[in-house]
Amino acid sequence: MKNYYVILGVPENCRQEDIKKAYRKLARKYHPDASHEDSSEQFRDIQEAYENIGNAAKRKHYDEELSKFRERQQKTAASVQRNRFEEQHVGWGVPETRDFASFFNHFFVNGVLEIELTQQEAARGKSIPIRIPFNKECPQCQGFGIDFWLLRTCGYCKGSGVVHNDIAFTLQIPPGVADGTEMVINVQGFGAVKIVIWIS
Repeated sequence: MKNYYVILGVPENCRQEDIKKAYRKLARKYHPDASHEDSSEQFRDIQEAYENIGNAAKRKHYDEELSKFRERQQKTAASVQRNRFEEQHVGWGVPETRDFASFFNHFFVNGVLEIELTQQEAARGKSIPIRIPFNKECPQCQGFGIDFWLLRTCGYCKGSGVVHNDIAFTLQIPPGVADGTEMVINVQGFGAVKIVIWIS
């Protein structure tokens, strides 16, 4: 469904006079006889928009249909977003990929960050740089992947409903850590991370 307000460049709560002014300005600019470029398609959209919202009665009907369309889109997008979230997130929201599995000597297994150390490293302790890639809900479309006001794919997340991010921090392993040690740390901007240490 086309958003005629966007086509004419006016807000949805504008006056009828504003619609008329916008139409006249755009019609002059994009009229095939006046434009140096092929603007026939744009001109048709402008004409169509004015025919549907340039009249108060027709505009009221269009507004009602637009509202219904947005409701349907939101319901559909909510269902799609839930399915997408389940497919793309594992554990705390880490993408289901092992591209980062060998980043230093740590990797994720079922949402647990496992660290492998040598006996020498375990004895003296170690500082390990950690990077956790993850997806989070798009702040622009709230995870729906659709801009419901412009009636088009969200330009911020490209319709995926999520944006990719990563958290980087340094994990301090204390000296004398034992094989199989488990700990939970709180990472700012990410949350609680469970860690298991293995000694090879």
